[in-house]
Amino acid sequence: MATGSVILIAVGARWAAEGSLKPGVLVAQGLYLSMIFSPLRTLLELYLKLQEGRVSLARFKEYLAVGCEVRSGRRPLPAPSPGRSGSRG
Repeated sequence: MATGSVILIAVGARWAAEGSLKPGVLVAQGLYLSMIFSPLRTLLELYLKLQEGRVSLARFKEYLAVGCEVRSGRRPLPAPSPGRSGSRG
């Protein structure tokens, strides 16, 4: 929208200065331009959110597809002592 606004202001200001375009028409054209681009921007944002969701879902599926691998170490971990629950409360 920035490019369209710049063109509208540049050309419209010149025409308004020459007297071939009334300033009110220039303002109305700017409002029409924003009325056109606002729904398009909303649709684009929705499309981008859907794409982000697709990518996130694909990454989550890849994560779930990776198998859990448990390897036995050289030394087993010591068994917990009978009097300790493992929390430091």
